[in-house]
Amino acid sequence: MASGVFITDNRLSFSQVLASELRDKGVKVCLSSEVKEDGESSSTEIEWNRSSLFSLQSLMVQLKNIDLDAETSIIVFDAQDYTKLYPSLDATSIDKNIGDLISSNLALSMMLKNYYIKKARGRLLFVFRGIETPSGYPCISAAASAFVRIAEETVDFIRKAEVPGVQTLLVKLEGFDDENFAKWIANQLDLAVLSKSVGRWVKAGQRGFFGK
Repeated sequence: MASGVFITDNRLSFSQVLASELRDKGVKVCLSSEVKEDGESSSTEIEWNRSSLFSLQSLMVQLKNIDLDAETSIIVFDAQDYTKLYPSLDATSIDKNIGDLISSNLALSMMLKNYYIKKARGRLLFVFRGIETPSGYPCISAAASAFVRIAEETVDFIRKAEVPGVQTLLVKLEGFDDENFAKWIANQLDLAVLSKSVGRWVKAGQRGFFGK
């Protein structure tokens, strides 16, 4: 089985840019996608229905079925893009928005955390782009804040588990220089050590990250 990278949410432009950058470097990449049509299959995308626990639990099986060992998983949250994907502001949309953007990311983080700790190896990255507040999108703002805490809590849990083979990285995107941000993340993945400051958010593109 080939080692590779699993990236969440093919609806996000940054996820697509990052996947393209990694593929250009010869890395096998798979993105999560929304519900597919019956019979539709892909070696580069797997289905993740965010409202379904069964769908979540099937992710690793789906990756295995396309012969990909996800040594690295990257959970992406782009509040800017999500304002376009979840524009509704009425009360009836709250449950879906919270489920898609908070509950699902929390459940995925917990599953991946446990998966890598059990394997005693792997890398888990959280990539976050926020939104100015007040934004006019209260659900997106709330979900963005929740994502930051989910990421920090997950990384702290892994640190306390003291499993040397499991590494984490928290990345913030400031601005929209996505091609260079993607190159920077791809370069970090080439390093033996992702971070010497576990639990600290690092700006994508930051120079001298390791004191160089």
